Amino acid sequence: MIKSRRQFQGFTLIEILVAVAILAIIAVASGTVLSSVIDSAEASDAQMQELEILQRSMMIIERDMSQIIALAPRISGQENEIVIQGGNGVADSLAHGLLFTRNGWSNPLQRLPRSKLQGVGYRLNGNNELERLYTFFIDNVTNSDPQTRVLLPNVSNLMFEFAIGTNNRNEIQWEEQYSGSQLPRGIAIVITSDTFGEIRREFAILPQGVSS
Repeated sequence: MIKSRRQFQGFTLIEILVAVAILAIIAVASGTVLSSVIDSAEASDAQMQELEILQRSMMIIERDMSQIIALAPRISGQENEIVIQGGNGVADSLAHGLLFTRNGWSNPLQRLPRSKLQGVGYRLNGNNELERLYTFFIDNVTNSDPQTRVLLPNVSNLMFEFAIGTNNRNEIQWEEQYSGSQLPRGIAIVITSDTFGEIRREFAILPQGVSS
């Protein structure tokens, strides 16, 4: 009879408490690991999105730089000889800014009432964003404000440098201010990003003809 009672004896209170404590520790550890995995995945997704934004922004900048033309737009209906202007405060930038004219603006089958030319600018706005400006018409006789598009957020500084000189690489100098009736040999853009640090890209400027 004594042996039979021992065979059907249940767990003691201490054993139950120990088992519950072990399960609680495992649950807390699993929750911590799961939370860490979720946080890592979210951080990775955010970094990928920021990288995609940076890559898209650099593609837009490269496209604009490759299609710069030496065309001086009229200002308030008056003739103008400046084809490109860049440096501190240009385009109302809080740092360096840049203004120029580009060719190759897509207009399929000439359906839109405009040419393939576009006035383009870059600046750092008050929200620490790299901003692209553009106009629908080169000669802005109405003094209307340009359209704006934010390319890159969290930018602490923006600089442009201009390669001035001849075909001899040893004679080329980089200047931080430029305004003239001729295009520079090259343009460098330096973006200081809170996320990616300092990014520098240099673009060779090739002479192009003007088409309407």
